[in-house]
Amino acid sequence: MKYKDLITTYCVGMLLWLPWIFHAQDVRTFKGELELQKYKGEASYSYLLKDTDTILNGPFTFNRSNLKALLEKEDVSFSIQGQFTNNYPEGNWSFRFNEFQSSDNNAVEDYRYVVNVDGNQRVASGNLLQGRPDGTWTIKVQQIKDSEVRQVDFNSVITFEKGVPQQSFRIEDQQQELVGRFLRNGLAHDKWTLFSDRELDEIESWYFDEGVLQTIEANSRNGSRSIPVFKDLNTRTEVISLGEKYMKILEFLLSDSDARKVREGGITYLLTTNEGHYQNIDDILSALGSSSFSPEFKVVVPFYPLASNEKEAIDTTVAYYQKSRSISDFLLNDSQLNIRKLSDQDVRSLEDEVAAITENILQPLQRVDEYHKDDILTHIEKDKIIANLWENGISQLQDFEKYKISLKGKINPEDNVFKVLKIISEQTFYRLEEIQATLQSKIDKQVKQQEAIALEKEMVTRHNYLEELGERGRADSIPTLFFEAIDQLKNTAEDKLKAYSEIENLEKKLEFGRTLVHCFEDYGKIGERVLKLPEQQKEIHEKYMDAVWNPFIATLMDEMVKKRIVSAYDDVLIPYFLEEINDGLACEEAKSWMNMVDLTYKQLLILRDEDTRKMERKLKKEKDPIVVLQRFKVPVVTNQD
Repeated sequence: MKYKDLITTYCVGMLLWLPWIFHAQDVRTFKGELELQKYKGEASYSYLLKDTDTILNGPFTFNRSNLKALLEKEDVSFSIQGQFTNNYPEGNWSFRFNEFQSSDNNAVEDYRYVVNVDGNQRVASGNLLQGRPDGTWTIKVQQIKDSEVRQVDFNSVITFEKGVPQQSFRIEDQQQELVGRFLRNGLAHDKWTLFSDRELDEIESWYFDEGVLQTIEANSRNGSRSIPVFKDLNTRTEVISLGEKYMKILEFLLSDSDARKVREGGITYLLTTNEGHYQNIDDILSALGSSSFSPEFKVVVPFYPLASNEKEAIDTTVAYYQKSRSISDFLLNDSQLNIRKLSDQDVRSLEDEVAAITENILQPLQRVDEYHKDDILTHIEKDKIIANLWENGISQLQDFEKYKISLKGKINPEDNVFKVLKIISEQTFYRLEEIQATLQSKIDKQVKQQEAIALEKEMVTRHNYLEELGERGRADSIPTLFFEAIDQLKNTAEDKLKAYSEIENLEKKLEFGRTLVHCFEDYGKIGERVLKLPEQQKEIHEKYMDAVWNPFIATLMDEMVKKRIVSAYDDVLIPYFLEEINDGLACEEAKSWMNMVDLTYKQLLILRDEDTRKMERKLKKEKDPIVVLQRFKVPVVTNQD
């Protein structure tokens, strides 16, 4: 029985240790080049393979330096050291990012050159717990001279507990220093004060009460100003990070001048700079493993939940705004309209109206679009939105009637603000769409008129070319029937031009004009072929001449062979080709006519060297051009006009 218990205990122990045995076998080490975000260097780390996932576990180093680059010009180097536990950054971590040049103050010690460096260095160090800052984290930006720290341009010292900022903190640069504190839950609390090296007293103070920013005081040599923020906050609240979203909420709440003071103030600058340094480290850690490295300064803001119909109205408002902005941008930047408005008063008037709508309606609606993207609409009072967008509130919206944007009977003072915004954006879109259609029709008509003018010039040019071909035929003394055919081409073209001139509908006129341009081009090519026909006839005659012995005069004489083929070409087909033209060759038959003439000529050249006795017998007394073409194996075209 004892042995049996011993065996059981042994088996259970092996089962418990088995995962660890396999786990240990899966540990791997990487040493080599690594590219991470904008950093590329040599890395060394251990990792586990779990299914297809890589789990970092153990020491981690990642660095880069280039002595040659340093000596020649500048070396941008870095060094990152820490460790991972089950893919979470853990324990002590240090980050160094350097931009160094070699110093002029170097030395030789024993058998070594000692190269000093000048430049800038960013240093961050502290402890991490499951990827979150824990304990005191210090971030510095330092100026280095002869390998020594000569000046600290930025310094941030913040204490965390499991990622939550605690106790007092300090952020400073060369000219100013911000000090403040947090509650244990990370909420900003008490007075946050900005001191300046150039002033004896504090120059800016933010007063928090358990995350609620109540007042901002700005002091200068010209006096001090107290800016109330959330002085009496008697509504539902929500905790958010003190970041860009929070600044957007403050900008909505404050006047333009006060918002500018806060945005451009020293506290905002230092907080933003500090956030940037933390974000840089978080980008690196998040790309490696599971991390949430952020200062996460917490503040309290009002929370005004949105009903489903309000969310729908906001989405509709944003959609109509974006469509309207697209139309506005097109109309105001279209080069044709910008030129046309110089000579067309109607276009100028509509363009001015679009510009006014853009300034007075679309620009305020753009802020709604931005509020939506920044997710701050649940943190601003609904009753203040219209007045924030338009100085005179609802009454100012009635002025939009002058842009033919009718809101009368559509909105009332007691309407929900988001319903009002939806109606404004909707009606604005409809008006801009109407203006676009009007302007587009003017441009389309102008474009079509310009196209018609261009087509007419091209038609006249090609008609004149037909006349030129006829004159060329007369000058070359070709037989009358040939240049008369060209004259008939010109007359046919003139008839079509007359028909074109009688069309009043611009669309139909353009369609017919495009057809005539191609038609007259084909007529010109037909005219060129007609001029070549006498020359081709001569070539065929020469091709079919052969030396024949004449016994009566005892000499060789040139005599035409295969006379029936040549006669069919001269006496039947050539007249037929010209007759097709004289009967008014249709535009759609022009290419087929050219193909028929070209192929006939080629066939005549080929038939000279073929056995054509059977063909010649069939051609005897044949006067039908269609039959002759069939004998020559040429596709037939007949004028269907």
